[in-house]
Formats: sequence, C-alpha cells, structure tokens
Amino acid sequence: MTLGGGQYGVTGEAFMREIEDLKRVLATLNKTLGKLYAAEKEKTVALEKGDVETLKSQINVEMALIMECSAAEKKIQQFCTALGIGKMSELYEKYPESREVLGELHSELLDMVKELQKVKSLNERLLETRLGVIRLMNTQLGISPENLQYGKAPQASLTRGASAYSKKRSGIK
Repeated sequence: MTLGGGQYGVTGEAFMREIEDLKRVLATLNKTLGKLYAAEKEKTVALEKGDVETLKSQINVEMALIMECSAAEKKIQQFCTALGIGKMSELYEKYPESREVLGELHSELLDMVKELQKVKSLNERLLETRLGVIRLMNTQLGISPENLQYGKAPQASLTRGASAYSKKRSGIK
C-alpha cells in the first residue's frame, strides 16, 4: 500500500516513518523555541533593570539556541525536499494524512513563534528607549559623535599647555 509519498516510491509505512521523524524534529524545534522564549523574557528583565551582565549572558544563551533552531530548520527543509514540498502547508495539501500526526504540534510551533516575536518586539522597543535616553544624556552633556576626539592627534594648544604644566610642576623654567 502506498500513501501520499507513493508517487516518490515511498510506501505507506516508510512515509509514516518519515512523518514521525519530522514530528520529532518539530518537537525538538518547539522545545528549543520555548527555551529561546524564556531567554528573551530574561532579556526583557535585564533590559528593564539595565543589567548589562545578565543581558550579555542572555545574548550568549540565545546565540546557542538560535544555532540549534537553525539546525532543526535545516532538517525540516530536508524532509520537505524529500517529500517534494516547500513548506508545511503544502505537506497538508499534498498528504492530508500527515495533518493527523503533525497538525497539533505544528500549530503549537506557530503559536510559540508568534509569542517569541512579541517578546522580541518588546525587547527591541526597550533597547531603543534605553539608547534614546543615552543619546539624550550625551547631547545634554555636549557629547556627540562629531566632537569626540578618539584617535585624533592632540591639538597644538593642548600640547603646549600640558608641557608648560609639566615644566612648572617639575620646577623647570
């Protein structure tokens, strides 16, 4: 007997094994996204408190989790390619029997992505607010990118003043 995958020479049993393997990868991705969501929430707290060390730590955690997500997404794409489809919605159209196995998990995954996007958006707004405050403070202090002297040679008048000061302190005339 051949199911949906029959046109690619996959029997019903082999096709369902592929779908179960895809389900495991989707579950792994969902779990990793859950961890990423928790890390984003921690980042929100760090941004609200202005805790730079926690923020750095959470960014490192996120980078590792994003790499895990990327690996899972690559596997999902390999499954889709092997089944002759481009995305999950096509899978359900082409192989309706896969919806029974994957539908609920796929829905949970989409919900998790939406929640993650909401928290990331909040964090971006918090970060922009913090940066706006820093820019305002710098402006009020007269610090702007145009008048920073990093990497520039000292001005002649400053150098002469410093030399005169050094000579005066050392007693040289």
